[in-house]
Amino acid sequence: MLVVQGLRLAVVGVAGQLFRAGLEGYNLLSTAESYGRDYADLSHRIDAEKLRLQKWGEDWELHNSSRKIDPGHRDMWFAVATLARITAIFIELVECSSKYGMTHDHCTRKRDTLGNLLRPSSPQLPRTPSPHRPRSTGSTPTGLSPTVIERLTDHSLWDSSQVAVGLENEVKELGATAERFQKTLPALSKLRWSVVDKDKLEKLINQLKEHNMNLYLVLPGNHVSQHSIG
Repeated sequence: MLVVQGLRLAVVGVAGQLFRAGLEGYNLLSTAESYGRDYADLSHRIDAEKLRLQKWGEDWELHNSSRKIDPGHRDMWFAVATLARITAIFIELVECSSKYGMTHDHCTRKRDTLGNLLRPSSPQLPRTPSPHRPRSTGSTPTGLSPTVIERLTDHSLWDSSQVAVGLENEVKELGATAERFQKTLPALSKLRWSVVDKDKLEKLINQLKEHNMNLYLVLPGNHVSQHSIG
């Protein structure tokens, strides 16, 4: 039981890190050039989604240490997984900007810097072997693990102490990755970001909107009656 409780506390701790990383990730979109008049609407939608996420996080006090979220609340776990997906989008934007219709300075030195900045500077937390987790390929991913995010919403895994130990360390890795991403933002903001594909950027905004809607659906905040989620 103590092992499971440790996992719950780890999830609560990483919630704030993911929230801050996701919120600051919007800055990369907000500073992009080449919006022009045709992109004015998209720019407004980006700002609206950032505000929506900010209001939700403020309702649950994720911006400080006095968080309202209950570690035993299963919907909270889903919300944390959703925050991880939001942050994962921005990390992927950095690593593969063309996928989302954006580009930045293509200097070799800066490309190398992006990859190095997102990689851990210290050894990763040890993982407990689990039959639910694929074998490691030996490489260190720079982004958030989709497998770990999915496991956050798999309630059947919470009753196993062995799995809980491994998942607790993996959850902490999510927080460490989010923190590294935040630290790269000053360097990333100095790059010259530009929009090159309006349709791809619009798909990105729709993804972010869907995740924000899910946050309000599973854990409504005080602003839910004031800000439409439709």
